[in-house]
Amino acid sequence: MISSDDLKRRFHQLANEMGSRPGLAEAFFKQVETRSVTTSWKANIQGLVRVNWRWGGAAVAASLIAAALWLSATPRSLHAQLVSAFNRAKSVHVKGWTSRVHRKWPLERPQTAAPERAARFPVDEWHWSDNGGAPRSFEQHGPVKLTRIGSELRELQEDVDLLYTLEGAFTKDRIAQLSALAECLGDLDRTDIVERDLGTRHKGGKKLSGIELRRGNQVQTLWWDATTRLPAELIFASKSGDSLQVEAEVSFEYDRPVPPEVVNFVPRKAGHLRFKGSDAAQLAWRDHVNRIGERLRTEPPSEGVVMLPRDSGELFSAQWPLATSDGDYWIIPLGGNVDAPATLYNFIRLQVATGDPQRQLASWRLPKQWHNLTLNHDLVVKAGVPWEEWVQRALNHLGLEFVDVQETRKYWIAHHDGVTHKSWQDVKPPVPHLVAAGVEKKGRLRRGVGYRMSPVTLEMLFEDFNQLQARDVNADSIIIEDQTGSPRAPKFDEAIHGGFSNYWNRIVEPQYLVASDSPYFSDEEALEMARKWYREQLGITFTEMERPMTVHIVRRKAD
Repeated sequence: MISSDDLKRRFHQLANEMGSRPGLAEAFFKQVETRSVTTSWKANIQGLVRVNWRWGGAAVAASLIAAALWLSATPRSLHAQLVSAFNRAKSVHVKGWTSRVHRKWPLERPQTAAPERAARFPVDEWHWSDNGGAPRSFEQHGPVKLTRIGSELRELQEDVDLLYTLEGAFTKDRIAQLSALAECLGDLDRTDIVERDLGTRHKGGKKLSGIELRRGNQVQTLWWDATTRLPAELIFASKSGDSLQVEAEVSFEYDRPVPPEVVNFVPRKAGHLRFKGSDAAQLAWRDHVNRIGERLRTEPPSEGVVMLPRDSGELFSAQWPLATSDGDYWIIPLGGNVDAPATLYNFIRLQVATGDPQRQLASWRLPKQWHNLTLNHDLVVKAGVPWEEWVQRALNHLGLEFVDVQETRKYWIAHHDGVTHKSWQDVKPPVPHLVAAGVEKKGRLRRGVGYRMSPVTLEMLFEDFNQLQARDVNADSIIIEDQTGSPRAPKFDEAIHGGFSNYWNRIVEPQYLVASDSPYFSDEEALEMARKWYREQLGITFTEMERPMTVHIVRRKAD
C-alpha cells in the first residue's frame, strides 16, 4: 500500500506541474488530515467528501484523482492549457511540410542523391484512439510512413526499402508522439528561452494567439485558438545572419473522421528488416551469426582472432557475443545499434566489461579523446582464445593497446542485517518519475529515479551501481563488493533454461527479485542517497575500505 508521505510528495509534484493556485496542495492535505473538506471546495471537487487516512491508499488516491481533475480543468500555465485542450480532442490531423525526413530507425548509409536543403517533404499525420481505447497514429514524412497501434510501431522507409518494427514499447500519448509539438510546448516552461508575444490575428473565422520562442539560432512560432486553446499552427526556423530559414511548417485540425485508408493502412514488407523489442530482434542477430558461421566453415581463418567489416552497414538492435552453431568460434559485435553507436567507448562498456572483477567497467581507463573512435565490425574469436587477446586485436585495429597497472581503489563492502524486509514490489526507487498532466513520464533520467523500468535482483542492483559510477571509464569510481550472503540466481544457460523469458519467469522472478526497479545512482552526489536507500529499503549497509586492483589503461600502441 502506498504511504501517505509518498502520496503527499506526488500530489505536491502534480499540483506544481499543472500550475495550480499557490498553496492548493497544502490546503488539500490539511483538510484530509483533519478528516473533513470545507463546503467551499465542493463546487470544484465533485464527490470529494470526508477522507480518513485509515481508509488506505485507494480512498486517498480517489480523492487525489478528483483534485487532479479540478487542477487539469483550470490549469494556470499556457503549457498546461494547451496540453489539456490537445488531449481532449477525439482526433488530430497534422498537415504541412518539413525540410528534414524524420526516421525512428536511422538512415544506415548515405543516399546517392542527397536532398537539397530547400527541399520540402510533405507531412501528413493522423492521431486518434480506436474503439478499444488504444492510441493510434499514421505519420508520413516524405518517403517515411509510420504507424502506431498501442505499443507497436512500424516504420516503412520507402526510399531505402526498409521496414523497422518495434514491439512492446511504452504506449505514448499524443503529445509524446508529436515530437515537434512536444518540443515546442516543453519550451514554454523553460527559463532560458526568449519569448515574444505575437498578439492575435484572425484566420478561418477563428481568433488565433501567437508566441515566438528563441533559443540561440533556433526560432519556434506557435499559434493557437484563443477560445479553445487548441494548437493551430507550428513553424520551426533557424536564423543565419539576418535571414530566417523556415525548416518546417504544419497546421492542425481536430475531431475530423479518420479516413478508412488511414485506419486500414498496413506497411508493406520490405527488402531490409530491422527489429527491436521482440523475439524477432534476437532472430535477426542469430541469422547474421549463422551466416558468418557458414562462411567460416568454407573459409576457415588462419588466425585465432579476425575482424570482419560490416560492409553492408548492418545494424542490430539486439546483439551479443554468440557462438557459431558448431561451437568453434565466438562472434563478438564491435558495431553499435540504434541506441548505442559503434564507438570504442560502447565496445569497452558493452562487450569488454563484464561482472567479472578482472574485467568490470570500473577497472578500465579510456582517455576521453578516444571515446568516439568508430568501429563497425564483427570480431571472430576461436573458442578458447583469452579475452585479453581479442580485446588487444580490436584496439590494435585503431592503433591502440591496453596495459595493466596496480592502483589503490575505494570499495564499499555490502553487509545485510539478516532481517527479512519488504517484498520486491514494495521496494521503490527513492525519487518518483516526473509527472506531466497527471501521467508519469518514464525514461527521463535524473538522479534516484528508476531507469531500467523493470524489476531487478540484488546482483543487478550492484552491477548497475558499479556501471553507472564508472560510466566515464576513468577507473576512479567507488565499487560495491557483495558480502551480504544473499543467494544469487544461476547464470542463464540456453541449453538448460530454453529461452531467456522462460528462465526469467520460472527461476528469477519467483526467487531472486529484490526491487521493482534499479535507481539511477549516477554520480558522486548520489552516494549518500544510495547509502540511505539500501539501508532503509533492503537492510544493507556498507563498510568503506581501500585495496589494490588491476587497472587496464588504454594508450597508443607502442612501436
